[in-house]
Amino acid sequence: MKKIKSIPNQKKVADFVLFCLEKIDPAAICAGGAPRDWAMKNIAKDLDFYFCPGVSVPPEYMISMLTSVGLVVGGDDYGFGFVEREELPEEYKKYPYLVRMITLSVDSEDVQIMEMSKPVEKSTIPTFPITLSMISYKNGKLSPTEEFLDAIVNREVKIVNNGYDNSERYIQKITSRFPNFTVVRGE
Repeated sequence: MKKIKSIPNQKKVADFVLFCLEKIDPAAICAGGAPRDWAMKNIAKDLDFYFCPGVSVPPEYMISMLTSVGLVVGGDDYGFGFVEREELPEEYKKYPYLVRMITLSVDSEDVQIMEMSKPVEKSTIPTFPITLSMISYKNGKLSPTEEFLDAIVNREVKIVNNGYDNSERYIQKITSRFPNFTVVRGE
């Protein structure tokens, strides 16, 4: 039976996934859409996590690493997918530090784990294409950047040129989710 989604349940899942990922990379974070949605009192569509294992490993070894920390386990409530960089959708390939994406279902929540080639603090939030997503969650707390807070105060979807996908399709997707926000093209 599928659970009814709620922000508290999503945060519990985030805490669990981070607890596991932090065994591989203590700097692992949940960032982007889910923390943004929670800050705006909305349920997230999915949860995105970012971590850098520090070394490049083949897929089989990464599966073993994730299993050893408690993430890839059997059972009805866990699905699993593994997408290498060359197989990623085009918009993800534009993200320079993304090595692969691992997808799971944890407690009925869709989880995407992004394996990064560079440390998380350099390869994630500073490279996001819109300021409205420049927020993270870790240790039970939301951590908004100044850019995120400005976006909220000014009700703007500010598009910056440091992101992996500034395509019109992506911009339309974000603006349709936030129709009361003005689109601003940044530096």
